[in-house]
Amino acid sequence: TIDMSTHRRRKRKRREDQPEANKKPKLTQDIENILFAVPDDISEIDYEASQEESVEELKPAWNDEDDEDVVVNLVRTRRTRKLRSFVGEEKIDGKSYEERLRSQFSSLNPDLDWAQPDEYIADTDGTDDILATTIDFVKKERDDIEPGRIAIGKLKDANAEEKSNSVVQTVHFHPNGELLLTSGLDKRIRLFQADGIENSKIQTVFFSDLPITCASFSANGGEIFLSGGKRHFYVYDVVSSEISKISSILGQQDKSYKQFCISPDNKYVALVGDNGRIVIISRSTRKWVTNFLMNKNLGTITFSPDSRYLYATSAGKVYIWSIRKKKCVRQFIDYGSIKTTAIAISPNNNYIATGTEGGKVNIYRNDLTFQNTKTPVPRKELFNLTTKITSIKFNHDSQLLGYASNEKRGCFRLVHLPTCTVYQNFPKENIGLSRVSTFDFSPDGTRLVVGNVRGKALMFKIHHYY
Repeated sequence: TIDMSTHRRRKRKRREDQPEANKKPKLTQDIENILFAVPDDISEIDYEASQEESVEELKPAWNDEDDEDVVVNLVRTRRTRKLRSFVGEEKIDGKSYEERLRSQFSSLNPDLDWAQPDEYIADTDGTDDILATTIDFVKKERDDIEPGRIAIGKLKDANAEEKSNSVVQTVHFHPNGELLLTSGLDKRIRLFQADGIENSKIQTVFFSDLPITCASFSANGGEIFLSGGKRHFYVYDVVSSEISKISSILGQQDKSYKQFCISPDNKYVALVGDNGRIVIISRSTRKWVTNFLMNKNLGTITFSPDSRYLYATSAGKVYIWSIRKKKCVRQFIDYGSIKTTAIAISPNNNYIATGTEGGKVNIYRNDLTFQNTKTPVPRKELFNLTTKITSIKFNHDSQLLGYASNEKRGCFRLVHLPTCTVYQNFPKENIGLSRVSTFDFSPDGTRLVVGNVRGKALMFKIHHYY
């Protein structure tokens, strides 16, 4: 028999014996490889394995009879203890171990099943030789995601190699989807290779004079903007690792910029200043462009997908500012809201979603009826949460809407569009969401990362987009 610990030692020894040329390159080359390389496939793993050393094995091409002679000690690690049938059970053979892993996978992913050998049809026309290549002959067309139940599974925590020492204030995917940014009040930003397998940490950058409340990649992914409760803010160059400090904006007297957003066309940055002031600067030159003045109850801001307008919330109203005309061109009352705390515009510009202090979410259809009234009625009102909505966002193809509250454990929901119905099978109680502070969808929709107040960034795989 082969003990699993012996197997691990042999694997570790082989890795240590690798020549120096095969080891990980320097930091800058690492980031360049992630930003410009072809992404690898994402494999799903058990979420409790994030703190344990795992053994990477290739998928077997046949069933090895010797596997039955392997003895697995179930009490050696936390990862395998949960596979026990009863408390006193210690060791099982390889075949039983495989069956229990399959059973556990099925329980965590009820909408998926194992492929059956008899489902394969033998090749009769030579197409197998063509399909064995990695060339995309036909671009796959994605059908609409189904309402009711969503097929979603847990991956390794995005920041398992180095979690935050404070609340995760921001998680944000790079535009290519292969790099993930996390930030928090511990004055650090962390970059991870978001492959869903290793999620290797690429870099940690410490800013001694800035507790970070907001951080974001620029629209082209070349820079990271970050701000906090200070008058100054920073711009970090992703490839060169150069840091630029913007001590102040010429002519502006704001004492802090806790929140900002970058326009999708990468031309402007809108910063929330003091007393309801919104400061618009050029993204490239960092020079002042204009100010939008609202009242002191300014809530949150976001750009329209075409970057022509800036949406801002105040009390129970939404104001729409024209970037070109530099003035407010429209306002409307958020239905049933005393204080609107979050807003999002779908990438296809068909929907506007708002979140309120009482936990209600309104989803508006952005049609002519909506645009021609100051008191629009939402297409759907959602009452699934009862505490203040602090985060809201659409995914890349506007088929999913996520929203969350950081005031209570497990307060996160996914909404199907266009039916505007909430998925009832997510989140589950045992996935450890805690209090959700932020979240983000990957640019291709395959992954969802949820940051919480415990410093973790949990990663999930949305199967529909594979």
